Amino acid sequence: MDIIFKAILWLVPTISHPDAQRYAELIRQEAEVYQISPLLVTAIVYKESRFDPKVSSDRNYGLMQVRVTRLFNRQYYGREHLLFDPKRNIWKGMEILGYWKGYHERHCGDAPDHPFWAHYAHGKRVRNPRYGERVKAIYSDLIRRFLPGEV
Repeated sequence: MDIIFKAILWLVPTISHPDAQRYAELIRQEAEVYQISPLLVTAIVYKESRFDPKVSSDRNYGLMQVRVTRLFNRQYYGREHLLFDPKRNIWKGMEILGYWKGYHERHCGDAPDHPFWAHYAHGKRVRNPRYGERVKAIYSDLIRRFLPGEV
């Protein structure tokens, strides 16, 4: 059984196996494109939506809580329901996460106060690194549980 699939089942024991397998494959594919740890992406999805593809909150939609406004992801403005599709949501969320990874590398370097994924929630100015810390805690748990030799 795949590590990402197992991690999703561990985080959300009530999720159906077909859904967990589908999300694991989508995460693995997109994480490879952006060279981001799939376990980190799993932690982000869990933090953002608890793997509920239909969740929305304050103009954020789907598994990765992709933000839609007239300025951000405006192609979905008025069509936010499209982001409830897991494939589209993970693709778009990973595109955004990849952007912030590059931004962080160019502008923040090894900023000790926040990891690159904190930009996913805060944009250019990470005012509160708690988001990054919560994701890091989940990510660390997943590594300890599923990749014990990596710790």
